[in-house]
Amino acid sequence: MMLFEAVLFAALAGGLGAADQAPLRMLYQEPAPAAERPAAPQGAQATEYKLLDFDHLEGSARLGFLFFSDDFESDPAVAGGLQFRAPMPLLSRGLLGMNSDDIGAFLEITISGMDRDIDPPLEDPKGTLLFISGGLDWTFYRDPTFLAMAQVGLQFGHFGGVTDTDDGVALLIGAVGGLQVTNGVWVTLTPQAGLADAGDHIFFLHLGVQIGF
Repeated sequence: MMLFEAVLFAALAGGLGAADQAPLRMLYQEPAPAAERPAAPQGAQATEYKLLDFDHLEGSARLGFLFFSDDFESDPAVAGGLQFRAPMPLLSRGLLGMNSDDIGAFLEITISGMDRDIDPPLEDPKGTLLFISGGLDWTFYRDPTFLAMAQVGLQFGHFGGVTDTDDGVALLIGAVGGLQVTNGVWVTLTPQAGLADAGDHIFFLHLGVQIGF
């Protein structure tokens, strides 16, 4: 009987010792390796924005006039060209926190002519002018009927070899006003000014039709 009690006492003592050590093992247990941890939910990833959204590209065909500053001594000339615009989600929503893609990038090409009336006559008073412009615009108002935006950029002008003119780059500022005539089709009026560092200016006034692709 004494032998049975001794065995029983030893078994109970061993069980209590294991129970006391279990919380310590759990307390000091090393964390699970990174590979075994649950992955972060997909919704926690940052939203990615495109630099240029070509899915909402807009294009316009334009016809209007060029007006030259006095130093050119040239009458106004007919001008025509094309313009393309793409929204910039990265700049609009990503960096500036706008609710929509109000900032965009534009590229335009304009062709016109010049006929300088100077006495005595110049060797080459006439020529074909080519202007290539690009920059940023800001749509500060747009609803289903009207739109209004401001433009700023750079303009390269080629003056077709007309005497006493130099090809070069000018600052371009402008504005666009539009009236939507049907879904995705706008009639636009675009006044612009090309401001060269020599003080010579060219003013553009275009009437166009803008279509969203």
